[in-house]
Amino acid sequence: DNMKASQSAAKLTAGALTGGVAEGVFVGDVKDAGSLVFDLDEEDDPGRELLNRVKFGTEGALFTGIIGGVGRGIKKLAKSSKNIAINAIVAVIYASSYNAEINSNK
Repeated sequence: DNMKASQSAAKLTAGALTGGVAEGVFVGDVKDAGSLVFDLDEEDDPGRELLNRVKFGTEGALFTGIIGGVGRGIKKLAKSSKNIAINAIVAVIYASSYNAEINSNK
């Protein structure tokens, strides 16, 4: 189970990093797109523009990882809720059959 969890975490990390790199590379003007976390430099210096892309890509990777993690958590919760519902139905059926057996013996 630990191996499966570590593989899942590795996939999530790889996906987040890939998403961040893609955002940093393929967004035309990161200053126009803006950033929620980082202050992007307004200068048109190539070094500053590269730094802005790195900041933008890092922010993208962070948010992609967070969104992916939340999605996986919701999926696990839904699966757990489904199992709880199935167990509750089985318990109700068992209780009903037990009740019916007691009432038939009276």
